[in-house]
Amino acid sequence: MFMKEVDAYYVKNVREQSFGDLHITNERTIFHSKRSQLLQVTVEFLHSDVLTINTFKSWLFIPTGLRIRLRDGQTHSFKINPREEIIRTYKKLMNPIN
Repeated sequence: MFMKEVDAYYVKNVREQSFGDLHITNERTIFHSKRSQLLQVTVEFLHSDVLTINTFKSWLFIPTGLRIRLRDGQTHSFKINPREEIIRTYKKLMNPIN
């Protein structure tokens, strides 16, 4: 079941970023690059594997960054708009009682 689907950039580093679709379901997050991208990325992880979710500013002043750290040490960074709505979605999924 899809909870959210938004356009996003996967940020590997400052020079390598990939535009694609970010799908947030009730159990996992999936990112797929669009076909015409030089950097092709597919990322998938369970919400139960998420350790922390932090924000960052892209280009030093634009508040669109979302960095997700997993329990196995992997970190996935995205540039998303509207970021606050996505954060609220993750909070609901990770704390279903609240």
